[in-house]
Amino acid sequence: MCGFAGWFDTAPDAGPPPSPQRRRAALDALRPRGPDGEGEWLAPDGRAGLLHRRLAIVDRPGGAQPMAGPRDGQFLAWNGELFEASARRAALTREGHVFSSRSDTEVLARLLAGARRVPGTRPAYEEALAGEPGQWAIAWIDTERGELLLARDPAGEKPLFVTSSAGRTWFASTLGALRALGPIRTELDPAALSIYLSWGFVPAPRTIFAGVAKLPAGTMHVVARGASPPEGCDPACATRSSPAARPGPAPRGSLDEALTRAARRRLEHSDEPVGVFLSSGLDSLAVAAVLRDAPGLRTFTIRAADPRYDESQDAARVARSLGVPHAIIDPPPSTPDGWRDALLRHGEPFGSTSALAVDAVARAASEHVRVVLTGDGGDEALGGYPRHVLLQRLARLPSLPAWAAPRDGARMRRVRRAARLLSLSPADRYAQMYEVFGDHRHALTPGDGGARARDVIRALWGEAAAGDLDAMLRVDRALELPDSHCVKIDVACMAHGVEARSPWLDGEVVATCDALPAARRIHRGRTKIALRELLRQRLAPDVADHVLSRPKRGFTAGLDDALASPEAERLLLGGALDRVPGIVAAAARPWLSEHRAGRGNHRFRLSVLLALALFAEAHLS
Repeated sequence: MCGFAGWFDTAPDAGPPPSPQRRRAALDALRPRGPDGEGEWLAPDGRAGLLHRRLAIVDRPGGAQPMAGPRDGQFLAWNGELFEASARRAALTREGHVFSSRSDTEVLARLLAGARRVPGTRPAYEEALAGEPGQWAIAWIDTERGELLLARDPAGEKPLFVTSSAGRTWFASTLGALRALGPIRTELDPAALSIYLSWGFVPAPRTIFAGVAKLPAGTMHVVARGASPPEGCDPACATRSSPAARPGPAPRGSLDEALTRAARRRLEHSDEPVGVFLSSGLDSLAVAAVLRDAPGLRTFTIRAADPRYDESQDAARVARSLGVPHAIIDPPPSTPDGWRDALLRHGEPFGSTSALAVDAVARAASEHVRVVLTGDGGDEALGGYPRHVLLQRLARLPSLPAWAAPRDGARMRRVRRAARLLSLSPADRYAQMYEVFGDHRHALTPGDGGARARDVIRALWGEAAAGDLDAMLRVDRALELPDSHCVKIDVACMAHGVEARSPWLDGEVVATCDALPAARRIHRGRTKIALRELLRQRLAPDVADHVLSRPKRGFTAGLDDALASPEAERLLLGGALDRVPGIVAAAARPWLSEHRAGRGNHRFRLSVLLALALFAEAHLS
């Protein structure tokens, strides 16, 4: 697991390669992602180059990067793991390949070098990775073919940023490294800002900067010499291809069997100690439960400052029942200063209320392990969010005109919300579930009611009926999962030299969940029926009774205390937000006042604005 950056010229007059000072700055920006070593490759003519920082997980002496491919002019830098590399290596060895290491980097280089080529077309790189259990962001350069391949794994576990200008394509694992390596356009993208204010994150292919794109999950982008990629690398130039567009692997047995195989793949593909981020949530409990007999496994959870959200004792009880060593981590500082580093690492606004908690648990875990397994993706595999249940229930009711919503009385708030939702189309109902500001949006951004975000969800929803769980999960897997949840865990863990892996994102696990009857996903308002059955079999009866009866909880990492501080008021109302075009910063004043007085819950809205203010203070003059 690592970080990389590089460039590739498509035109002969793209100019000199990045200076040694810029290359050094990019490597330094990537250092937290790869504390164990660095490497650099420059083409003899300077028209291509790769920089790499390494976190050594498998084959410490043999996996250095950038790694040369089997033919002249081929070089690979990547960030990821192939969880069945040993089997692929054995198959390639039977075909006559000779390996010099145990590294999956060498396996990947052979797979990409051997990609089938159809006469008159580009190499079918997607064939090399189709169905491969793994996670990756890849940069593969073949100077003989005059091609650069950039690729991101189907679930979007690993990030990859790209931009083009003056006949050169730049790319990096982080926005910080990309900005250090080459000059990029940093004016804000109005569409990205609008969507950020709707959802609290910027989805691929956009970034907050108009001149930079994120490669979407499951996307491969081939840049060829002589071609002219659009300035800024307009995301339209990225082609969705296998493995994302192909059906996943066929289910092979029960959810228990699929999850166990996925977890063991991720546990065993490591020369370093492995832990599990454990909460009282069902998804991470299941990961720990199916690995309970794994030698050397440890679990970690974080104590919440607010007892309403504290899961630490429940997690500790499960760990004791499983016989797994467990550590409870103290909560992070509940001040805006405590949020600063954790949020600014993203390089763009990121409004997650749990980002600081993940950062704290990753920092503590790094003292004991270098690989952690997480429960990320379970809600998107089975349907575990309250919004999934709510919209299925509403789908049984007739639609109502918007004017039918009761307008007065605090006790009627839920009725008003339901009536409003029933007045919307199926796609817009789900878009409303994502919306951060709702009816407050007009005060914050007059003239921008969040239409761009709704259009994205409408395109993903298609013609599905109201309450269609498959449509909901399709939206979640395309947006929130890769570009909020996966980003949050990757940025936090890699900041502390820890690699995160989630068995719930395994293609076989997702395919198994998709094949389940509807009643084994959500039934009579109860979520994750199949997973509850798994935990009944895996946990002691008293422990299972306890954890399965607990309601789903969020975790705000002491955000309420932070919002009560003078620093929060300074950030929100002291001028930082005035630097953001189109924002009426004064709109935050009544929300902050109401939240502090307990007259309204504006926690998520204020966290989204707090992250934007931190970004503006750091990056906008």
